[in-house]
Amino acid sequence: MKVVFDRMPPENQKAFMELANSHTQDGSDDITGRIRTNGVVTGFRDRNSSGAQGRYTAICKDISRINHSCRPNASWSWHTDSFSLRVCAVRDIRAGEEVTVAYCDALAPAAERAEALVPYGIYNCNCGPSCNDPAGIRIGDKRRDRFRFEPVVVFAPHVPPKVGEAPDAWVKPALRRFRELEAEGLEGCNEYHRTAYQLINVYCFLQDVEKVKKYASKIKGVHRVIEKKEFPASFSSAEGIERSQYYQMSEMRKKAGIPESAPILISFA
Repeated sequence: MKVVFDRMPPENQKAFMELANSHTQDGSDDITGRIRTNGVVTGFRDRNSSGAQGRYTAICKDISRINHSCRPNASWSWHTDSFSLRVCAVRDIRAGEEVTVAYCDALAPAAERAEALVPYGIYNCNCGPSCNDPAGIRIGDKRRDRFRFEPVVVFAPHVPPKVGEAPDAWVKPALRRFRELEAEGLEGCNEYHRTAYQLINVYCFLQDVEKVKKYASKIKGVHRVIEKKEFPASFSSAEGIERSQYYQMSEMRKKAGIPESAPILISFA
């Protein structure tokens, strides 16, 4: 590492040495300690390696300075095609609000997150109730357990809706999951992406254009992180939504003369 460091321009050496080093007491030298503290995992690793060993990390002048939160408003992803690390907002960030990312698995229980943060010099995480309040931790851990191991699948009703019942009453489990994910500040995780996509498809089928637009606007940030591309713009306009698979499926039912009260044999995972 010292050989590589010595090849860096003086201004880059200075910027690197100004980064935090949380590994001053474990035998790491000044360079290795800063790499361990600030490295962001890339898509590269040594051949035949497994686990944490053999992975390559990137050290960034500015991105490596972004602080941790268990309720991050942004997430980073490595793009091999451009050899770059990109940071994307996963929810709206107010002017003056600090940009944060998760240094650990934000879906892990509070105790596991706390243990994972110690190498970064974070001993008392104060991201919110799910980190520092006993009642909040119990609620947050139970929710995270469901997020990881109990995916919600909603089924269109097999019987006509009751009188006065909302047409989307059967979607409540997915809506509840979505609200809980937002309450925990987990808009950057795979489960949030999956649930938002689920709701988009449901409301396309119900031909509720405004609700499709609502969830399409919420999925954009995490979609950039997970899929490494923009979410389809077609879901932002009535014309595009009307061309979608599930909207057209509902339209075909109408054209076939199937009454709205007829059972719908379809599920949304």
